[in-house]
Amino acid sequence: MKPFNPGYGSGIAVSLTTTSAQGLLVMNASSVRITNTGAVAVYVKIGDSTVVADTDDLYLAAGVTIIVAKSLYHDTIAAKTASSTATLLVICGEGGV
Repeated sequence: MKPFNPGYGSGIAVSLTTTSAQGLLVMNASSVRITNTGAVAVYVKIGDSTVVADTDDLYLAAGVTIIVAKSLYHDTIAAKTASSTATLLVICGEGGV
């Protein structure tokens, strides 16, 4: 496995509630590093501009950071909380998966 190489300058913060919210990703990156800075779990999904997160998507516990692979053509991350509010810190890059 190659270490994660972040795409500096591509980081975003996505504020979340119990309704799905979206953030734009770098389309040509193959990996995404996602940090849940909130005190509640979130559900995450990556896709195109129509993507909506729901409770059957990727579960990310409070305070956890993961790196996931994504299609080079996906340009949107969607997420929502299980309850309350949270913030995701997201940066695209290469490797780490």
